Amino acid sequence: LLEYLGLQIDDENEQNLDLPLKQISHGIDAQCFGIYDFAMSYRYQNHDVLHEYGAASSTSTSSTATSSAPSSASISTACDGKTPLPNHLVLTSRDWIFIKECIVGG
Repeated sequence: LLEYLGLQIDDENEQNLDLPLKQISHGIDAQCFGIYDFAMSYRYQNHDVLHEYGAASSTSTSSTATSSAPSSASISTACDGKTPLPNHLVLTSRDWIFIKECIVGG
C-alpha cells in the first residue's frame, strides 16, 4: 500500500522512526500524509482558526465571529492533501510499524 502511494517505512536508523515516512517516488507527499484533526475541524466550525495553518486566531463571540470566520477556501486549503500538516498530525514510520503489527501480529 505505501509503495503504491510513493512512501516507505524508514526503519534503517532508529532516529528516523519518528519522522515522516520516506518518500520513494511521486505520489502522496509524506508531509501531507497524516490524520485529520477533529479538534481542528471543531475550531474551524467555531471560528477559532489554528495558527498552524497560517490563519490568525479569532476569539470573537458568536455575534461577531461571522465577520472574522475563515472562508471555505482557507479551510479547504488546510485540508487539501497538498498543504503540509503540522508535525503532530503526520504519520511516521513508527506509526506504520504499529499499524502493521496490529494487522499481521508481532
